[in-house]
Amino acid sequence: MKKIVAIIFLFVTVFVVSCSKEDNNMGESNSVPGRWVLQEMIELNTMKEVPYTDGIEYTFKADETFTGISVDIDFDGSDVVTKKIAISGTYVLSDNGQKITIRQNGGQTLVFDIYDLTSKKMILRGKFQNFQVESTFSKK
Repeated sequence: MKKIVAIIFLFVTVFVVSCSKEDNNMGESNSVPGRWVLQEMIELNTMKEVPYTDGIEYTFKADETFTGISVDIDFDGSDVVTKKIAISGTYVLSDNGQKITIRQNGGQTLVFDIYDLTSKKMILRGKFQNFQVESTFSKK
């Protein structure tokens, strides 16, 4: 498998585990715009940390655009080569604020459930590639 882009928002990450409003910690003062740095990504089926996510971050702007840094992963035999890449695009929050859709310029569209959002932490859940993942970001 060549050139897998790990995000979170991997980002790097499409989320399908939904949550009810009662499960969310989202208040009016908590918002998505700002710089978010990935702290941890785990595969929900195994609860193991996903490797190769160091350095992933996103800056969401109030005009619904984003810039960020992702990781390009090249599996070449037994060697794994990672390279940081700049990404940008647009994002949209659902009307109820429980989902975020991220469209990378020239790339893929990812949909994440916002599991938790405070002024300092954002947790996104869902499916990325063939994995169910949870990504924890801190606001910088």
